[in-house]
Amino acid sequence: MDQSSRRRAVVLHILFCAVFLGLIARLYAIQIVGHETYKEQLSKQKEGKTEITAPPGPIYDSRGIALAISCPIDAAWANPSAIADKPAAAKLLAPAIGLSEDEILRKLTSERLKFVLLKHHLTPEQSAAVKKLMAETPFKRSRRDTDERLGLRTEYQRQYPNGNFLGPVIGHDSMEPTQREGLERTLAQFLILPPKSVPIVHDGRQQFLGASKIDLSGSEATLTIDLLLQRVVEEELEAACVEHKPKWAVAVCLNPKTGEILAMANRPTFDPNKFSTAAPEARLNRVVSVPYEPGSTLKPFTCAVALDLNLIRPDTMIDCENGLWTYGPRTLHDHHPYARITLSDVIKFSSNIGAAKVGAMILGRNRLHDAMRRWGFGERTEVDLPAEDSGLLF
Repeated sequence: MDQSSRRRAVVLHILFCAVFLGLIARLYAIQIVGHETYKEQLSKQKEGKTEITAPPGPIYDSRGIALAISCPIDAAWANPSAIADKPAAAKLLAPAIGLSEDEILRKLTSERLKFVLLKHHLTPEQSAAVKKLMAETPFKRSRRDTDERLGLRTEYQRQYPNGNFLGPVIGHDSMEPTQREGLERTLAQFLILPPKSVPIVHDGRQQFLGASKIDLSGSEATLTIDLLLQRVVEEELEAACVEHKPKWAVAVCLNPKTGEILAMANRPTFDPNKFSTAAPEARLNRVVSVPYEPGSTLKPFTCAVALDLNLIRPDTMIDCENGLWTYGPRTLHDHHPYARITLSDVIKFSSNIGAAKVGAMILGRNRLHDAMRRWGFGERTEVDLPAEDSGLLF
């Protein structure tokens, strides 16, 4: 080897050693000296957080039978800031999700927004069509893009397995809280939880790689309603409506020892799964929303107050005027003429005149009114249902 070649070899050797020592120094600086700093940078680049909405909790009857459940369903969204050809995008999306081009174009007009919800509750066919469009122009993401242009997200749709049974009682859910009805409105504060923040992992291009496990189960509600008894009440009420053809009818079944509501039925009724097509009068729970005269059921309450105040005894004789009695401007009749009968028989035979005499002549106006107030007439029962009417007590 001549002198110049030897000189070049020495220079290359020195350069190689310098580069090698530089690499060692750099690795030492990264892995030893700056370990914590770079580890923190890595965590910031690959870790993030996203909000996940838990499904509304189920509603069960007293036997654990589902009355309302939440099922996952897709919603379509778009990123207007990343879509260049918006008219072409609207033209492709319109038949895919069942909206007009103009409506979609209005949602895509903003250049600054990165998220616009296009449509809730997609059908399986619509979801498949959106997935197909995500891989086509103008929605396909290029290598330089960090954000998706079109996508799907999971929402939850309420389903009611028992159809129109308990329709006005259960009510229906809605994306707009003020439009919920029935128990779905009352129980929303317990069944719908706020979104949960979940740690996620993504790559350098901010593409999602994975997330930690999260428990999406929330609260659930169990009613005093017995669905088996509810079916009986619904069927009997339907039969009565077919026979008598009333404008509306209600039926309630209670546990007399506890006051628990075991069944509550309305006619007309509606299917909460199709609430958008139901008439407003069919969605009304008339059991709590419409006041009506208690009629003969008021007689035992009146007599009970007089008994409680020791103003009368069960065997006290009351003259029922042979079925016709005028008191002030009012004339009262009985279905059957009774003369003098005991208080027990007044209740047994449901005598209008006998009960009226107990209220008007033995109790008197003020004492009767106060007693009815204490019984709860003219006041809400505070049942767990919205739009309860307090009724009238003059």
